[in-house]
Amino acid sequence: MHARYQTLASGSAGNALLVQLGDARLLVDAGLPFPVIAARLAGAGVALSDLDAVLVSHEHADHARALAELRARHPAIPVLATAGTARAAARDLGVVLDGTLRPERALFVGGVAVVPFPVPHDAAEPVGFRIELGDFALAIATDLGEVTPVVLRAFAGCRAVVVEANHDIELLARGPYPPFLKRRIASRRGHLSNAQTADLLHAVAGPWLRHVTLAHASATNNSPERALAAAAHALARQGHVEVLVAERDRTGTEVVLAIDPRGRPAARFAASPARDAGVRQLGLFDDR
Repeated sequence: MHARYQTLASGSAGNALLVQLGDARLLVDAGLPFPVIAARLAGAGVALSDLDAVLVSHEHADHARALAELRARHPAIPVLATAGTARAAARDLGVVLDGTLRPERALFVGGVAVVPFPVPHDAAEPVGFRIELGDFALAIATDLGEVTPVVLRAFAGCRAVVVEANHDIELLARGPYPPFLKRRIASRRGHLSNAQTADLLHAVAGPWLRHVTLAHASATNNSPERALAAAAHALARQGHVEVLVAERDRTGTEVVLAIDPRGRPAARFAASPARDAGVRQLGLFDDR
């Protein structure tokens, strides 16, 4: 059994990530035009109708652009978001989402545990995702202004991570953006710098970590070389970790990692009974 994932695009113009674990096919965010998402999924061998769920991190257009058309064309596909994101999407985008995700509580989709965790960003109720099957865990956080203890715990013990490396501090400071936008990007509810991402990777790296994808890199305020150099410095003692920078406007490299369905991740969050009948949910830090 294998885990497969690849970015369909990652940046301010649009974000989407395909994750395939076991029999589950998940799309994380849909921030590209609908025909582009459909074409890039097809290029990865997945039809839209094959998706088990779409996970929405927050309502900003670069993460939610295709949702209205996706809902209209494929109403049977669950499109899952937090209650705050669902309200904002209805108000701002005119699209109805399933606002059933609860931060730090997980649900199963096709046998895969999906745990949303809160992230600091200037949106209604934004989240990252930790996705688990067997001994494999993948953490995804592409829009956040700082690394919180919850983020650190969600990343702990993951075999793979997709994490924002949005800007280089020096390039942002001397770049062309107006002062108010620079302040927003660098704020605690904005976006992670290369240095912040490096600190996160240094904190969570261990023998279990195998792959890092640096995501949501700015075309103006960053470069792949600077992002990779910061990550490489943080992971200097982890020579077994492969690092790549996600493509901003095209499908990225597919990452494939083996899964032992009988195992457990190196660090785990846990189970507690669901309050909602018919929905099995898990606490992020309870024991399963």
